[in-house]
Amino acid sequence: MSSNTVALTINNLSKEIKKLNGIKDRQKGKYLSDLDKLNEQYKDLELPDYFTTQYNQLNKKGNELLRDIRGGKHVDNVANDIPIYIRYLKASLMDFEGKTNNLKHYLLSFYLTAALFMAFTPQFYGYILPLIFLVPIFLGVKGCKQRSINGFYMSMSVVPVGIMTAATWIRYGIQAMGNFTTYVQALVDSGLSQSLSEKLIYIGFVGGILLLIVACFQLYFGFKNKDLFI
Repeated sequence: MSSNTVALTINNLSKEIKKLNGIKDRQKGKYLSDLDKLNEQYKDLELPDYFTTQYNQLNKKGNELLRDIRGGKHVDNVANDIPIYIRYLKASLMDFEGKTNNLKHYLLSFYLTAALFMAFTPQFYGYILPLIFLVPIFLGVKGCKQRSINGFYMSMSVVPVGIMTAATWIRYGIQAMGNFTTYVQALVDSGLSQSLSEKLIYIGFVGGILLLIVACFQLYFGFKNKDLFI
């Protein structure tokens, strides 16, 4: 199945946006740039028949937006609808190109980052910080499964704090390796056994490195596949 119909809708949408007044030039330029790129991508796209329903729904949304613009819908409402439709176009393109499975890679890296963050943060930053992030993590899990852009942003919020926790553990591990006996004795004095104290230093250091790696992977997969989210 050819995708020329959506390409034609995108082209008509670009023409109508150019005529719109009340949208900032910079914002309008971004919309037009995105639509031009999408037009080129959709123009030569060949789709399997099982995407017919999704394709028709996508084209229907575009025609509804065109009617709203031509019908004189308030420019503020139109300015909100345009980026939403562009996100639909990008997300559908990822589906049509068979890239939906990339979501699994992102979700796995997110789950690992969140789990390691919850496990290793309390030792240095107490229990308040991980408790604060319970809600964003929960909303991120729920939203990402629904491919919601807000869920994606919630899930990405764990990356910087994960990297912060990882850096703290790595720095602590490096310092402890340089003065191992003193650091072990400090843990023993706090009530831990000698064997457990030695293991904790190694576990914390390795855990910090692992957390840094998975957080970086989440960041990479997030930026690479952000167009999957609507």
